[in-house]
Amino acid sequence: MPATLKTRKPVVKLTVADFRAFPVWEYAIDEEGEGEQDETWVRPVDCAAIPKGAQIVGSDFVTSAGRRLQGFMIVTTANGHVEVDAGAILGRIGYRVLPPLSRKLAVRRRASWVVEERDRLLLALAQREAEVFPLRYSLRAAVRGEKEIREGVLR
Repeated sequence: MPATLKTRKPVVKLTVADFRAFPVWEYAIDEEGEGEQDETWVRPVDCAAIPKGAQIVGSDFVTSAGRRLQGFMIVTTANGHVEVDAGAILGRIGYRVLPPLSRKLAVRRRASWVVEERDRLLLALAQREAEVFPLRYSLRAAVRGEKEIREGVLR
């Protein structure tokens, strides 16, 4: 069933089709406690550009080996400053969290959970680290007030 403006679901249940229907989603925190909804539930945002606040934005990814993937990044526009943070890859491999740090930095900071998420992603993709990272991304919507779509790299 295609997503509509009435769609509500846990963030881990988002699909590639959801982001085709609506490139921008947000946490439905003001609806927490309605039915089975908790702080992990999201809803689509009806917008042409990424509005102010924290948003879940559909993104296209290209691995260093050229494989194309889909998923989302987290975009925060608080106080006029835009931050784009790692989200997740979606699709045939399921919901796979993207590592927010490079392996080297994660090891140095003793962030073992980042290394574990990174290894889970590589296993799901059946690719080596050098075939995936650096991983390029392109948001599917522009930040409100900007003309260009933001792009970046996850190391």
